[in-house]
Amino acid sequence: MQLFLNFSIITFFIQLPFRILILNFFNSKKSKWFVLSDKVLFNDLKKWSKNNLKKISFYLIDSENIKNLDLQKTEGLVINELSSFKKNDLNLINQISEKGIEVIDSVNWCEINMQKLPSKLLINNQYLDKNLLSKHNGVELRIKRIGDISLALLISILSLPFVLLALILIKLEDNGPLFYQQERVGKDGKIFKITKLRTMKPNSESNGAEWSKKGDHRVTRIGQILRKTRIDEIPQLISIISGDMSLIGPRPERLFFIKILEKEIPLFSKRTLIRPGLSGWAQVNYPYGASVEDSEIKLSYDLFYIRHFSIFLDFLILFKTIKLVFNLKGSNPGEEI
Repeated sequence: MQLFLNFSIITFFIQLPFRILILNFFNSKKSKWFVLSDKVLFNDLKKWSKNNLKKISFYLIDSENIKNLDLQKTEGLVINELSSFKKNDLNLINQISEKGIEVIDSVNWCEINMQKLPSKLLINNQYLDKNLLSKHNGVELRIKRIGDISLALLISILSLPFVLLALILIKLEDNGPLFYQQERVGKDGKIFKITKLRTMKPNSESNGAEWSKKGDHRVTRIGQILRKTRIDEIPQLISIISGDMSLIGPRPERLFFIKILEKEIPLFSKRTLIRPGLSGWAQVNYPYGASVEDSEIKLSYDLFYIRHFSIFLDFLILFKTIKLVFNLKGSNPGEEI
């Protein structure tokens, strides 16, 4: 059983980068998985894979009928943590694995097949919860910081003509303020200010803070263009150079919304374990959302990024962000205003 465990862990880390590339750039056929667990995990897996790029079917089974099933016709078997099984079930799982059928626990399955880590799985796995940052190494973090500063300076210089034009258009439209500042929560809960080009009408928050949404009437005509092209985000490069933000990471949220979401979503505060980013894994995989449920889905992508941070993953996010900008998908409603 220990050999099976070690092999599964090694296989997981070898497979992950290739699975990420395949699922992001190639269409995959529908897959079928058996689930050896209780109904809770079974229903959770169906819920979590609902918006996945790859169509996935799940079939709940138990240790009594598993012997009568042809597992060769499936992708494999998804199970709970091994510690939740009795000895006889563990022997059965080991026999299935020895036949060359993929046996994978729910955490690794979600990470490999959906590239996200639902917070609910962390609650039930104290080791994983305590070791979210275990794969972060000093060399990659230093490379990331150097890359942040270099790219932020380069983008600042290249985008200067567009920013100047945007400032003129903002002023001409309603003669209001050019910039918009707002407090956000950064790494380890540090409060800092971000600066953006103003895209909303003056005094748009006179009735209190609220999530932005598609077709928001508060957004100006120029603001709509700036959001689609993300030109309004460019002043945040100042926060990247100063070290409050990174180019890639979980989007910094407002304290007002964090207090609400922490009551509704387990482990929402884990997002602040690393520097927030101008773009992130959640933004390129789940661009739109304006509800608590959407925020929970975004958190699962953020937790995946935190656990699997790498320069490779940052480059992939950067590539997908550029693709979104050129497709004019723009800023994410429901995230901030």
